[in-house]
Amino acid sequence: MSNNQVILVDSHDNEIGVEEKLQAHKSGQLHRAFSIFVFNSQGQMLLQKRASSKVPKKTWSNSCSMSWSFSIWTL
Repeated sequence: MSNNQVILVDSHDNEIGVEEKLQAHKSGQLHRAFSIFVFNSQGQMLLQKRASSKVPKKTWSNSCSMSWSFSIWTL
């Protein structure tokens, strides 16, 4: 399996398959991911603007996020 495959899940986080990361993002398939939110002492949240190479591209997003790769997280 490719490092670019993500774990597809249903609405209860039950694994239902794997898919190429780009295809899962383009088609809106639910897959395992995580987000990190960073706040300073004034309660302001750090945002990032996504690169033009990311999907979705050039949008504002949370501090950090990542799709769980099948090969990394399923051992």
